[in-house]
Amino acid sequence: MNKYPSFLKLIISTLLLLAFTGCTKSLPRIEGHIPLSNLVTRGYATSQQTIKPYVDKSVRLWGYLDSHNISLESGVLSNQPIDWEVAKTGEPSGFMLKARFNDNVGDAVSVHISGDIHQFRQVFKQIRDAGENPQMPVLVTGTLRTFDAPTNLRTLTSIVIEVRSPANIKLFNNKAL
Repeated sequence: MNKYPSFLKLIISTLLLLAFTGCTKSLPRIEGHIPLSNLVTRGYATSQQTIKPYVDKSVRLWGYLDSHNISLESGVLSNQPIDWEVAKTGEPSGFMLKARFNDNVGDAVSVHISGDIHQFRQVFKQIRDAGENPQMPVLVTGTLRTFDAPTNLRTLTSIVIEVRSPANIKLFNNKAL
């Protein structure tokens, strides 16, 4: 009996397992900021156990700008890009961060701006001027909040990061990681 067919099956099974379990390299910390990918998958908390130590606490995270999900009050920027959403009265301005640069549009966590949005004008100018660079790391320091996101099969945990100062948002040199 030939040993190669079972050996070949083992190799193929291992490769398929690695491909479907998402074997991806771990991302590094940047200036003390934890990669969002350590906590989030496709825009939702990876698990309750993973996210629990960070809830309602100040966190330093980094992720990739989701350039298709930016919302800003009217009049804050001249020449506001036409594809940016105009925040409605009472809704926070902000943007979304993806855990990995190749995540789908919308598979991200919300970053809400608290306080006087006009203080954040320079941050939004940098975002506008950077254009659609999917590999732009953004460093954020803010309070991590969670809420339930019911689906047909189970309840997921959504994440919002509340930022109160423009000093707590930094675009990281447009450098890919």
